[in-house]
Amino acid sequence: MPHFALPGDARRKMSPPPEEVSFFISSYSEKPRFNGSVPVELIADGTPVIQGKLEFTGNDAQYCSLDVSYPVFRKLIAATNVAIKLGARKYPLTPEQLELLRKMDAYIAP
Repeated sequence: MPHFALPGDARRKMSPPPEEVSFFISSYSEKPRFNGSVPVELIADGTPVIQGKLEFTGNDAQYCSLDVSYPVFRKLIAATNVAIKLGARKYPLTPEQLELLRKMDAYIAP
């Protein structure tokens, strides 16, 4: 779930870009899927645009947050294919999910 905050009412007036966009990542499973430090990559058209490590909290429901700079977010929404890689598993975004990310950018002044 992506998130960013803008000053004022963005529905009425376009805003300058945020410094960061946060991605809240959730995993629901009977057994925890992620233990310790988990490698993460955000991949745009086959090229990693950010790499790092995440720490999930929780047991059957696990959560973490990944903050990326607005320029990295722009690289993601400009791509044709986007995926999030957690550990060894890659999770591609559907076209609908990618389109929703692009719609978020409609509130940002060019």
